[in-house]
Amino acid sequence: MMTPLAFLAIYQQRPGDAVVAQLEAQKPPALDQTKIDQPEYRQQYVTEQTTYLNRRAELIMNLVRVDAKHPRAPEFFENRWQLFLPNGEVSMAEFRVQKLAAIDGFLLEKPGEPFREITMAARQEILIEQRDGTELDPTEPAFSFVTDYPNSPRAARLLFVSGFVADPPQRKLAYTKFLEKFPNHRMVPSVKESLELLNNVGKPGSLEFDDINSGRKVSLAGLKGKVVVVDFWTSSWNVYFNELPTLKETYALVAPKGAEFIGINLDLGDGDEPLAAVKKLVKETGIPWPQQFTGKGMNDAFPKGLNVKTLPCRLVYDKKGMLRTVNPSNLRSTLNKLLAEK
Repeated sequence: MMTPLAFLAIYQQRPGDAVVAQLEAQKPPALDQTKIDQPEYRQQYVTEQTTYLNRRAELIMNLVRVDAKHPRAPEFFENRWQLFLPNGEVSMAEFRVQKLAAIDGFLLEKPGEPFREITMAARQEILIEQRDGTELDPTEPAFSFVTDYPNSPRAARLLFVSGFVADPPQRKLAYTKFLEKFPNHRMVPSVKESLELLNNVGKPGSLEFDDINSGRKVSLAGLKGKVVVVDFWTSSWNVYFNELPTLKETYALVAPKGAEFIGINLDLGDGDEPLAAVKKLVKETGIPWPQQFTGKGMNDAFPKGLNVKTLPCRLVYDKKGMLRTVNPSNLRSTLNKLLAEK
């Protein structure tokens, strides 16, 4: 005979409890580091991971559809769109199209909150990514979301991401709005530093040095008529060396068109030994553009005068010697636009 407590447990069970139980029971496939170099094992792992993620996404959608008011539904749905996987091997552009179609399909179901807010944030971020490197303003989707959800913490991410890929005027607007709406956000110091750097846009640069390898004198004034990239880096910054092959490829494409790169190493150290170490690293990594090294790091006159405080920091000067942008998200596209100017 069923006890009163057992009957009450069945009576109180929510429609979504079974789905939540399945989500909690799910375990991602374990990665065996000893087999990671084996192509067959890597393919097997990718297949298992894809199956796991697809099933998790399916369960989350089921939970929202059968029991949207379940107390744990928002928690699980928070990562729903991060779990989206492409249909087949497609380009990033096609992946975004597929994801946008899936999102729009869900929005047609007229989901309640917070599911609509989470989904709209994912949608606007895709629109921002699609506008990167185009003539369209990438901050517009972020500001549209802020209008609809002025107090949403997701608005902070959209303003930050859109500002990062935008040209300086739009970046200033996005970052100023970010500081206004989210004064206590953890990214505030980074946003303030970006705004300080942007204050130099439209101004000429003053830089002159002797290339550490060739000994020839290099200056921004002497490079007028060329589009110039000034790239700050350190020997211990691994991210820079991961990006270096792409950077060298970009240089090879744009240098014949009238672009020049300048590297500014921000390592600290006095005397011949630190200089020799930087020269050796430049040679070993095959960096073909001129390099400055003073041993003063960010306290050197040029970075200090620009308020350079963190990396990455990449400046792009136009043919007239004016700073046009800071940390462009698509360097190659930016350079081609500036090279096309008279």
